[in-house]
Amino acid sequence: MMRDSIRTASAGTWILRLGAVFFLTVLLVYPQTVFEGAREGLLLWFNTVFPAQFPFFVCISLLIELDVLPIFQRIFEPFMRRVFGLPGEASFVWLSGCISGYPVGAKAAMELWNKGELTKGQFQHLLCFCNNSGPLFILGTIGVGLLQNVTVGYVLLAAHILSSLVNGILFRFVYEKGDAGRREGKRRPISPLEKPFGKMLGDSVYSGMELILQIGGFIILFSVLLRLLEGWQVAAYPAALIHRLLPVLPVDVVESMLYGILELTNGVRYVSRTSAALPVMAAACGFLTAFGGLSIQAQTAAVLKEGPVSFGAYLGAKVVQGVIAGGLSMLLALLFLR
Repeated sequence: MMRDSIRTASAGTWILRLGAVFFLTVLLVYPQTVFEGAREGLLLWFNTVFPAQFPFFVCISLLIELDVLPIFQRIFEPFMRRVFGLPGEASFVWLSGCISGYPVGAKAAMELWNKGELTKGQFQHLLCFCNNSGPLFILGTIGVGLLQNVTVGYVLLAAHILSSLVNGILFRFVYEKGDAGRREGKRRPISPLEKPFGKMLGDSVYSGMELILQIGGFIILFSVLLRLLEGWQVAAYPAALIHRLLPVLPVDVVESMLYGILELTNGVRYVSRTSAALPVMAAACGFLTAFGGLSIQAQTAAVLKEGPVSFGAYLGAKVVQGVIAGGLSMLLALLFLR
């Protein structure tokens, strides 16, 4: 029986198996690098991500338990319906994602799906523009902390929000045609609470803690991977090749972006250390903050694991948003940063 299952395994399965064995071998060969990367990831999660994200996870779950969605529906229904073709409750998801940062937007969209407020097409469409970097990260970490220029932070934030809205409008035409059972957003009454407040609070805390622990695991894993790849200098040759094809992009900026595609924060840090002109830095940071990096996308995948989502389509939408954000960031930098 076991032999039959081994023989019938697909090529993709064998690649995953060999990849897992290779990764285990690397962990054993480079224990010091693995330890340092894991420690950096743990400290990043515990000191920054946990206190910044956990309260928002609890708050969003609690607000949905308290049935605030009809309030958002009544206020934002006309705007969301005309601009994005989505029900008014979707505004709660977009605002949550813009205020709180990754992956809160995906978490809020998942909560809305679980409540039965979205069709499959509406859910996929909403994911294309609701999961974003937070203003504290863009203004504080990037603008003040790394680039040491708060004006650049505001330029990046404006470009980030605009790219999100543009993406929402663009992908409306992709998903609206194929979603025959679109929910029309009929106004719901604000109903009495069905559960005691203590029960709702406890469930929200449990849900938030489960999610933040998953995110911590991904951060630690990708911190280890980044440390290993840096040590091997794997981005050097691809960066040189891309620079030859696109000479306008300095090779050190391209290399930093390649690392940023894996892990956002470190990629932005590397971009800030390059000697590139400020508009080029802004474009690179704009792309990375909108795309989010594979570490954040893995966290998002964990949030969406029970949802009806095509993750390949979601990643494609994030690439499109990254290109839009990068272009807008460069344009705004040329206009306002002289």
